[in-house]
Amino acid sequence: MNPGGLPAGPRGAFAPVIFSPCCSTIAARFLYKEGGNDSDQREELESGASFAVNGGVSFPMASTVKLPILVEVMARIKDGEFNLTDEWSVEPPDQFYDGSLLSDLKAPGINLSVENLINLMMWQSDNTATDLLLKKVGIAAVNTRMRFIGIENILVSRTIRELLLDYYVGESEKYARMTRDDFGRI
Repeated sequence: MNPGGLPAGPRGAFAPVIFSPCCSTIAARFLYKEGGNDSDQREELESGASFAVNGGVSFPMASTVKLPILVEVMARIKDGEFNLTDEWSVEPPDQFYDGSLLSDLKAPGINLSVENLINLMMWQSDNTATDLLLKKVGIAAVNTRMRFIGIENILVSRTIRELLLDYYVGESEKYARMTRDDFGRI
């Protein structure tokens, strides 16, 4: 069934949303009915009509942080700071304790090209690859790049490891350098 009962368009695509004065009310009711603390913003590109629910509220970026990281990594490659073929090593403290293909491999002894790390980050949403790339370019550089290209409302404040530790246990500093084996013992 189509989400919200929307009619299917060409090749099964959902019909575009038609904006009306009640759209934001409908979206707000849906978001609150689901019990979440979310936001939603929509814009119809042809007319420019838009609405937002909690549009001014900041939320942790979670995996959406991967796109700003990619932008900075690609800028560094363009500037010649490193290449897609450069290989970086993965050490045990780098390995994410869960949700990562790289967490299942034995380190030390893992060397991956920048291109492979990018592919793991973007196609598999691999948290170890994401944090390795972020560590190489730096949080401040990602934020500076976002401001440079005119994006003011994206703020990268921590690694994926720190974000998830803060979310699940509230103590990222205490657990930040633990290996996956350390996590298995607690």
